[in-house]
Amino acid sequence: MMRGNARAALAVLCCAASALADSAAAEVLFREGKKLLAAGDVAGACAKLAESNRLESSSGTLLNLADCHQKQGKTASAWGEFLSASRVAKSQGQAQRSEEAKKRAAALEPKLSFLVVKVAERVPNLKLERDDELIEGASLGTKLPVDPGRHVLAASAPGFKPWTKTFEVKANGDVQEITVPKLEVDASAAPAPTAAPTSSATAAAPTAAPTSDATPPPPPRRKSPTLGYVIGGAGVVLTGVGAFVGLSAMSKYKSADEACPSHKGCAPSVGDDYDSAKSQANVANVAVGLGVVGVAVGAYLVVSSRRSEAAVVVAPSVGPGVAGASVGGRF
Repeated sequence: MMRGNARAALAVLCCAASALADSAAAEVLFREGKKLLAAGDVAGACAKLAESNRLESSSGTLLNLADCHQKQGKTASAWGEFLSASRVAKSQGQAQRSEEAKKRAAALEPKLSFLVVKVAERVPNLKLERDDELIEGASLGTKLPVDPGRHVLAASAPGFKPWTKTFEVKANGDVQEITVPKLEVDASAAPAPTAAPTSSATAAAPTAAPTSDATPPPPPRRKSPTLGYVIGGAGVVLTGVGAFVGLSAMSKYKSADEACPSHKGCAPSVGDDYDSAKSQANVANVAVGLGVVGVAVGAYLVVSSRRSEAAVVVAPSVGPGVAGASVGGRF
């Protein structure tokens, strides 16, 4: 039980460290994306912003990514991202940013192009993909927004020949309707293997009876304190990282607050700073909490390994912005 809880605590600490790394990487990519966009490198900026949003999504990143995709002519992607930014901003209490994103989406909607996919005749286990993205059955026959440009529609199913079609979608309201024909049977395809019936003679091998002269189990070994040192060290690192990120968040929030004390009608860059400060503050809270848990778990594991008669059970408890641990046992 103790070792299981220790491994669980180590896994939680490792996941928290990974989340911190993702948050830091997302911030760096976001800044680089904005610089590239300002310099006119739209393709490079979109790639940086998309990766930043994948690592850690926020309303500010989504707004900049949508603006970038709109400049690329990817109207469907931009429209969806503006709507997502509006929802995220609203959930964070940023009414002005939410309204701005909603207006940008509404202005873009008349320029959307669409694709309608139909199937002439369905076959078992039919798989449809557009540009390597799966098309669900519920989407068939529905006019869905799609970015202008060249696309590839593919259909496949076991025992049938695959089918593909390359098509072009124009900008500003174009509607393409494509019907996937009935797939041809592939005569060369091997039939699916069938399971052979199991005879009673080969149903199960007899279980060997235990021998009376079985070797007794070896005596339990003394627990190593290594795991405790590893978890405790990780806790110390997380606590330090959390403190550093927390100080950075306080500094950034103070700068944004000085630039726009009312928090209303602020410049987009100030709003981005507020978002960044809040994100860093959340990361700092979780990191410090998990760090304290790691130090406590590591300390008790080290103590228990040095006292053979000790029986320690440590159960980490982690929630949104909260971390702790319960400790019990015999000392």
